[in-house]
Amino acid sequence: MRRSLLGKFLKHADTDFANDHSRLAQWLRAIDAINNNRDFSAFAADAIFSRLQKHAELSTFVPEQFIKEGEYMRDDAEVLAYIARQEERKKVAAEFSAELNAKNAEIADQAREIADQSAKIAALEARIAALTGK
Repeated sequence: MRRSLLGKFLKHADTDFANDHSRLAQWLRAIDAINNNRDFSAFAADAIFSRLQKHAELSTFVPEQFIKEGEYMRDDAEVLAYIARQEERKKVAAEFSAELNAKNAEIADQAREIADQSAKIAALEARIAALTGK
């Protein structure tokens, strides 16, 4: 259904919707212009549409172009900060896991010690019972 509405809008954009200057209509026209390699000059003055055009151009890239264009992306700092936070979370999780494993090993050692003590107590109780005849 969306396709038919979108297609209807684009098909009648110059007639029925020519006076529709809503933001949605502008987006649809801008995306249509990019997708069909039409004149984009009507949208070039708008910063958001300029970014749209730049990113659309980058979506059909060769790796060398992407690396070159990536130098100009302003979100690099945010991406690097995200990666740093992700690595920090991994580091904290690894530290927590190591700490948890150490505690579990300590508890297992204590459980073995308790089992050994219980066995010794049972042996002593058996000796006492044998000596006292109980």
